[in-house]
Amino acid sequence: MHYSIVEYFSDHDGYKCGYCKKQNTAYSRGMWAHLLTVQDYESLINRGWRRSGKYCYKPTMKKTCCPQYEIRCDVTQIKLSKSQKKVMRKMKKYLLHGDGETAQKTVEGTQSNCDAVTSEPEKKENSSQSSVTGMKKDGVPAAVSLENSIDEDSSGRRTPSKGLGADPNRPQCVKAKVRRSEKKKAKMAENGAAAKTSNTSASSNTPQPLTLEEVLPHLKPAEGARHKLEVRLVQSNPMSIHFEESQEESYNLYKKYQMAVHNDSEDECTRRQWKRFLVDSPLQAEIDGNGVSYGSFHNQYWLDGRLIAVGVVDILPTCISSVYVYYDTEFCSLSLGVYTALSEIALTRSYHALKREMSYYCLGYYIETCSKMRYKGAYSPSFLLCPETYHWVNLEKCRETLQKVRYARLNVLDGGSLEDRCEDSFTEPVQDIELSRVLVLYKQRMCEYLTYRTQKAFDNDIAEAEDTPSTRDELDEIRQYAALVGRTCAHRMLLYRA
Repeated sequence: MHYSIVEYFSDHDGYKCGYCKKQNTAYSRGMWAHLLTVQDYESLINRGWRRSGKYCYKPTMKKTCCPQYEIRCDVTQIKLSKSQKKVMRKMKKYLLHGDGETAQKTVEGTQSNCDAVTSEPEKKENSSQSSVTGMKKDGVPAAVSLENSIDEDSSGRRTPSKGLGADPNRPQCVKAKVRRSEKKKAKMAENGAAAKTSNTSASSNTPQPLTLEEVLPHLKPAEGARHKLEVRLVQSNPMSIHFEESQEESYNLYKKYQMAVHNDSEDECTRRQWKRFLVDSPLQAEIDGNGVSYGSFHNQYWLDGRLIAVGVVDILPTCISSVYVYYDTEFCSLSLGVYTALSEIALTRSYHALKREMSYYCLGYYIETCSKMRYKGAYSPSFLLCPETYHWVNLEKCRETLQKVRYARLNVLDGGSLEDRCEDSFTEPVQDIELSRVLVLYKQRMCEYLTYRTQKAFDNDIAEAEDTPSTRDELDEIRQYAALVGRTCAHRMLLYRA
């Protein structure tokens, strides 16, 4: 059996907020994860924790300047927006024709089609009209002469004579909007008649929308495409052979992205920093009975053999958690941030086919009033984590409230009450008797908290019950830790004590 080993930090000083940029206004609790099982990390996510490398942190929601709510999308009910469909169409056109070629081909094709359908009577008509418009020898239209089309009335005033008007043999010109409306009505009437004839419900005649898997171009490559987009999921911890082979390209892409998008200096984008941030992971890789591999991975996007994007993800028992994404800024027009998110949602759906519990795509933290974070709510349906009951609430029910106040108890927006509490949470303040089952790693031995206290007192040659500032501080620290990670993790993870 594997155990998680964490080292909790009780420091709670303010620091610069990465969102509003104010000094010493952001607060969070943190711990260093030496090892984490995927089950424990998922439990921590469901209590508002996230990881950056091996460091795990949880915002102090009532105190921090910009409260960050955990957000996740239910991939089994995904509803694609118009802008998301547009991104996929844009990628499909690029793969088919290449950059800047689609529009030209469309124009040329339209012109050739118009020329091909011109009938002989129309050609004759055009030839008769040429005497009116006139043509220069080089084929350039000459100015129209109105001299023969102007009459003089009895008073000598020159008035234009009436023309022949529209050709009655040709169909009347109808606006495109009206034409689409009539076509839609005719189709609805046809579907309704067919439904009555076959004695079936009208809904059965309604065409089903295409699934995400059917419209993602890299999953359905078109024949004769000019470019090829390949997505590879490679394990980053422990490093797979494919990951090691692409390390140099992945790091260079990260450095290029950070310098272009976040204005980092080259000194800030070292290989060591990339490794600590996006390669090192505390998650222990494992495979379940369904053949599903859990752990930390890099989802790589290769365009004609060139790495253009990387999505760093954690694959957990019931969700895929997005850690970070970086891409080649030369391909900004392809909206790679949106495309990689849609691809990861499709990846989660493929896991759902193997394991029904795998239903969620976690996008990290969400701040309604921050434009840099609000894009995460575009993947519908999305849910926010209530910071007090740890109950997931539909984002649409929360938006209006979060636009008015930064911090809110979200469960009441979903029919809950102020008395509701999470069953996995300790009653605060955590009593000594409830701490008895908190697991501790002390001198390379696993034991419960009360055993640890006795052993430590013996090692320090002091009475077990002696009340000193250091023992009181440690007891407060253990209470904080247990309250933040919850009963399940406190009884399952090992809290390292020096």
